[in-house]
Amino acid sequence: MADDRIQIEGLTQINRALRDIGGKDARKAMAAAHRVTAQMVYDDAKPRIPVGSQKAGKGKGSKNPGRLQKSLRVQAAAHRGSIVLGGKRVPYAPAIHWGWPTRHLKGRPALWHALGKNKGKIRLEFFKQMDKVLSDYGLNRDNV
Repeated sequence: MADDRIQIEGLTQINRALRDIGGKDARKAMAAAHRVTAQMVYDDAKPRIPVGSQKAGKGKGSKNPGRLQKSLRVQAAAHRGSIVLGGKRVPYAPAIHWGWPTRHLKGRPALWHALGKNKGKIRLEFFKQMDKVLSDYGLNRDNV
């Protein structure tokens, strides 16, 4: 499985400074910044997630078309934002996303494509959101 992340140097120090100054409210504000940027990937990836089809009778078809797409969700905390696909009720999500060569299933990595396509925009938006949070607490990236 590929690990394609956007990592921000100094984010730990910024979170520490915000925790010392603003407490829970500052951490909530950073989580909101992460949520905004993770939502950008979510919005691009959701239409790319395969839905399946409901065919009458025997043969190929999904019992619950759209379940994989409905399992897509955004998670955010003060130190990270992420997009999750699948879960307990959708255990086949990794096989759909990454593929399963022994079963001749070609992967459809919608999340990976969405992140790669939007990486530059995500960075810019995150820095914009982070600067807004820092200015709310009288800080900037240089004095943290």
